Amino acid sequence: MLSSDWLDRRVRFLGKERYASEVVLELLAGLVIVSLVTYLLHPACLGERPITGDHPVHYARAYHLLHDLQARGGLHGWSHHWFGGYPAQYHYPFLSDLLVVGIHKGSFSLISFEAAYGLAFWLSYTLLG
Repeated sequence: MLSSDWLDRRVRFLGKERYASEVVLELLAGLVIVSLVTYLLHPACLGERPITGDHPVHYARAYHLLHDLQARGGLHGWSHHWFGGYPAQYHYPFLSDLLVVGIHKGSFSLISFEAAYGLAFWLSYTLLG
């Protein structure tokens, strides 16, 4: 068990001077958040792409960013891949699309694009917590 004098000691954590007990509680809270999100979204954590709701649209937007818009050097623009033309990246912010592309490209394409979408979904809820 940890002694109380260790928990009363002041330590430097994330650039701030804090009590060790506060640091331990913050780390435990973070572990609880990661555990809950992983329990609830374990298929996404394992790289399985969610397909319910509007996930197919979000996946298509990220795929479109990877293959078409990135080749033109833009993050948004008009796209005829949608049924009648669509001003892509205007209704939803494109940060989530960049996260998916970043995970895929950051792994040097070792993580498939579908798995990168699942991991980005899991990571976004983990960071939100």
